[in-house]
Amino acid sequence: MAIEYEGQQLQQGDRLELVEADLLKEGDWESVVSGCDYVLHLASPFPIVSDASCIDIAVNGTLNVLRAASKQPSVKKVVLTSSCAAVNGSSGPYD
Repeated sequence: MAIEYEGQQLQQGDRLELVEADLLKEGDWESVVSGCDYVLHLASPFPIVSDASCIDIAVNGTLNVLRAASKQPSVKKVVLTSSCAAVNGSSGPYD
């Protein structure tokens, strides 16, 4: 897997470490972000049929990442991307 940044293909190990972790396991994130300069939270589950569990994972998973990053003095920035669900939406209901 590679990520393009400023026209360069960054491979894991160059200046980038790609990590996959369970968003809802709060304790996992502290070790993941330890020593990081930047945290990029790029993923959230996006099933065909939206339900309450998707909202829980998106909201609480993001909070877990942000809490862990806030405890690490080395973290300079957290970048959080959105998804197509933010602009396309669905017909609710929302609580």
